Amino acid sequence: MIHPRRFALTLFLFLLPGCVPVWGTQALATPASAILPTNSPFQPLDYPPLPTVTRSYTPTPSLVIETLWISPAAPPQLADAARSSGLAVINGPEGADVLLEAISTPIDISSTWVYALVAPFPTIVDSVTFADIQSAWAGAGQGPFAGLPLWMDESTLAAFIAIWGAPASGSVYVAAADQLLDSAWAARPAWGIVPFEALDPRWKVLAVDGQSPIHNDFDQSLYPLKVSFALRPSAFSLPASNRDPGKLTVLVMTGVTALVRATADRMELHGRAHPQSGGAHLHPRTIDCGSGGHYEKGRHPTTKAAKRNS
Repeated sequence: MIHPRRFALTLFLFLLPGCVPVWGTQALATPASAILPTNSPFQPLDYPPLPTVTRSYTPTPSLVIETLWISPAAPPQLADAARSSGLAVINGPEGADVLLEAISTPIDISSTWVYALVAPFPTIVDSVTFADIQSAWAGAGQGPFAGLPLWMDESTLAAFIAIWGAPASGSVYVAAADQLLDSAWAARPAWGIVPFEALDPRWKVLAVDGQSPIHNDFDQSLYPLKVSFALRPSAFSLPASNRDPGKLTVLVMTGVTALVRATADRMELHGRAHPQSGGAHLHPRTIDCGSGGHYEKGRHPTTKAAKRNS
């Protein structure tokens, strides 16, 4: 009987020669160059490699704003506000980075300029209709100023041409802003249009369709004499309007005209110091002297009616 240890050793020695190469021969090997890639059925054999994509960021250059053109329609106060922006003002719109001009339809960022219809202060007329103004602009007369031209300065004319179109020949007289008031007074009866900020005590403001810009109950939405201005593009801010209701002051004046007139009559009779001397005693009949009272030097004032009945 063969011992188990001897059997295992004999088996090991028998198998050992098969695990080593035979002397004088080389082991078989597959060279790397012989391994060929397998082409996908969805690509041609000569399919080029995909390019490498390189992403780059080019910043968008910011808009440089340097020049400004101001329309001749802009009123002086608005033009001065635009000049304060510091931009270089040029003479024409071509090549300007920003334009300030009148627009026919107001927008959210526009500036609304209010104008006043005026006449020399001694004018009796208090109001007109917008139809009267349109008729005068078209050269057809109607209303209390029928046949009379409208007075205004050059910027006001340009502003209303922008929204109304050109006026009829001879329907508008133009004067420099600093000469407009004197020119209208010299041409009385006369009427005209001025920016609200150009009002002067020698002007009488006329209501248009019942709306007057000097009244506290003024409704701008119902008022036709206004022009909107806008910046294109909106590079800086402009005044919202030339009329600030919060800055309006209402002054109520009253007095007794007859008393003043009678005092003047006594002063002519007894000297200028008569009222302060304590000797001024007015006749009771002077109370009846209202507007239209009449008196002659040395006589007590009487009303016109009393004079006619005497």
